[in-house]
Amino acid sequence: MRKRHRGGRSQRGLMWPQAGLPAGAPYIPASAPLGPVPTTVRQVAEVDRQLCRACGRCAEVCPTGAIVLDSEGRPLINADRCQGCAVCVRECPTGALRLVPVQSQVASGPPSQPSS
Repeated sequence: MRKRHRGGRSQRGLMWPQAGLPAGAPYIPASAPLGPVPTTVRQVAEVDRQLCRACGRCAEVCPTGAIVLDSEGRPLINADRCQGCAVCVRECPTGALRLVPVQSQVASGPPSQPSS
């Protein structure tokens, strides 16, 4: 059985308590190069237009209003409003909707205000 260290150097030579990091946190040296802008993967709905029968059920059940119908009654999805909740996917009687992953950059600050 190994002894647990209380402060000071751990067995790998890392100084957790002095760095203010919790035990088990990944150690990233200050000299580590910065990588690309962090991204997050989220899912949004996508329509298979060949399977769609233009019933409009998806637009009725979408809780965020991300789905609107075009002039033919087929769904158009606003990816910015879609939260990937899959309500429309479950409700589609023909299976024309599915969720697909979309990568987006993580916001680094508050959203910008539109100019008037």
